[in-house]
Amino acid sequence: MPNKAPEAGPSRDAERADEVPPDSASNADNTPLFTLRDRRIIRSCVNDHAADFPAGATERPELPSGSERQIRRGETLSADVQRQVQSLPLACEEQLPKLSSDLERVVYSGRVLLIDSHNRILDMFYLDESR
Repeated sequence: MPNKAPEAGPSRDAERADEVPPDSASNADNTPLFTLRDRRIIRSCVNDHAADFPAGATERPELPSGSERQIRRGETLSADVQRQVQSLPLACEEQLPKLSSDLERVVYSGRVLLIDSHNRILDMFYLDESR
C-alpha cells in the first residue's frame, strides 16, 4: 500500500524559516537584500572612503542603453563589467551584516550591487539616491 503524501500547506517550521529578523531583508527565496540601514551605512562609508576607489567608480555616468539594461536585478554581469566592479572597502563591510561566502557587495558606476558567485545581480541601489 503506497504512503499517503503529506498535506500541502506551510508547517510551523516553514513559517519560522520565513520570518525575517527586524533589521534584515530578503526576498521570497531568502536571498538577502539591502535594507535602508545597509544603504545608509554604505553611502556614508563609500563617501568617507571615496579615495579608495578608481576615478568614476562611485559616479553615476549616463550609460548606453544596452549597458543600462544589463545592470538590473536578475541580470548577469558581462565579463567587461566584472573587470570594472570594485569591492566595498573592508571598513564598510565590517559595519554591515555578514554575507554568505557566495555573495559579494560591489560598486560599479555609482551603484552598489549585491552579486552571487555567478555574477547575477540580486539587489542594487544608486549611491546618489536617498532611498
